[in-house]
Amino acid sequence: MQRNELHRKVSLYLHSLPSLEDSDFTNLISNNQNDIVLSLDSNQTIEDRFLGATLFWFNQKTEPNRTGAFVLKIRKTDKRRILSSYLRHIHDFSDEVANKGKRDLRLFVNVTGGGYGGDCGGGCGMRWRSVPFNHPAKFETMAMEIDLKKKIKSDLESFLKARQYYRKIGRAWKRSFLLYGPSGTGKSSFVAAMANFLCYDVYDVDLSKIRSDSDLKLLLLET
Repeated sequence: MQRNELHRKVSLYLHSLPSLEDSDFTNLISNNQNDIVLSLDSNQTIEDRFLGATLFWFNQKTEPNRTGAFVLKIRKTDKRRILSSYLRHIHDFSDEVANKGKRDLRLFVNVTGGGYGGDCGGGCGMRWRSVPFNHPAKFETMAMEIDLKKKIKSDLESFLKARQYYRKIGRAWKRSFLLYGPSGTGKSSFVAAMANFLCYDVYDVDLSKIRSDSDLKLLLLET
């Protein structure tokens, strides 16, 4: 990877960190008039966490008209354990951020058997049917305690960062939430907010159409 490309990916990653809101920043207006991007100021530091380690990025800029350099500070004891996975995470995450606006989210529902019409959304075989997913729910607009909202977002971000690590140790990369309560308490909106936050498709499983455990396993393997 060329140095300028690495700098671009690190910059994109750092500007997406929620801890940037607690640091010194500059408001930048993007090409879209409705978007405001937070950018780390020159010679300022931002904190990040990855697999239990705390890391610090410093935006080092010595000349006014030149692009600065991002300096990473990491404990020696954490370097061997997480550095490779951390850099791979930055690479993958920045690509996902760059492509977020290029792909529409979809809602998948399982169907019985095959032989149906409609768009399958690509690669979902004969078990899933999909429609565009355009739910407006976001964490910023949800009626939820601020501390709980921050805790959930932090947990989801930690989940994203652990993908390469779990792949390295050969364990399943997954995160589960148990949502319960009567109708109208926000369960569906919470799922939609997570999907929009992570930029993930949503799969709605109708258990009445599942005939056996093996059928469920095959269904999940096609997600």
